[in-house]
Amino acid sequence: MTADARPRWVAAGLAILFAVLALASGLDRYSGHEPAAVRLVPAPFRSDAARMASYLAAVRGDTSGALAQARLAVRHDPLSSLNVGALAVTSGASGQRGAAHDAFAVGHLLGWRHVLTQQYLFEINLAEGSLGAAARSLDAILRARSDLVLVHDLLGRLEQAPGGREALVTRLRGDPAWAALYLTAFQSDDAV
Repeated sequence: MTADARPRWVAAGLAILFAVLALASGLDRYSGHEPAAVRLVPAPFRSDAARMASYLAAVRGDTSGALAQARLAVRHDPLSSLNVGALAVTSGASGQRGAAHDAFAVGHLLGWRHVLTQQYLFEINLAEGSLGAAARSLDAILRARSDLVLVHDLLGRLEQAPGGREALVTRLRGDPAWAALYLTAFQSDDAV
């Protein structure tokens, strides 16, 4: 091999390596939306794939498998609020309430719009009577996913709590994107 050819071979080798890594990472991201792709993802890249495997295990009723896969997902991408949320939910489902609370607290720091984390915070704040904080969590859920059936229940519970309507009005004064939907589409009684 001549000295002139060596840099080209190194560049070609690096390009192939980059393509393989990009393909593996892309498969992992794809597996987050397509469960059938989970088995195709190489082990070092299993962040989204592990989270999806955790969801699938939970659906099958395999709590310990779901927890193991959620832990693996967090190990591969500890800054993903989705992975931390999956760990929080599976920890709670396996009876580890302290670990679930800690994971939800970390998930809250990583992202405001993770629905499961905000639902957890909503439940805690509503139970404690911190209606402003509960309304803030509900606002985050509505900004992320106003199409969820869950929001009707959460809105109804906040509306029925003493002082809940006032907390909701405070959020509506900020003219959030979901205000028109709430005022026209959500089903409430005339008093609300």
